[in-house]
Amino acid sequence: MSENKFLSKLVLGQYFNLAGIKMFGSALFRNRHNFIPHVRAKDISEIDFVKLHSYGVRFIVFDKDNTLTNPY
Repeated sequence: MSENKFLSKLVLGQYFNLAGIKMFGSALFRNRHNFIPHVRAKDISEIDFVKLHSYGVRFIVFDKDNTLTNPY
């Protein structure tokens, strides 16, 4: 591990993904409507993925922390 990455991890506690942040920001400003929740389900088993795909949905974002798994 390079010294720069080591120091970033030491200071931030996790890896700081600058490229990912830039990509997210770019997508957010170009396609803001894609970041608004369109479907909400009480349980992941309620989601009909085939039906969503037929409506043109190609990507789904899940909030993993405290939603699908325990924290950390």
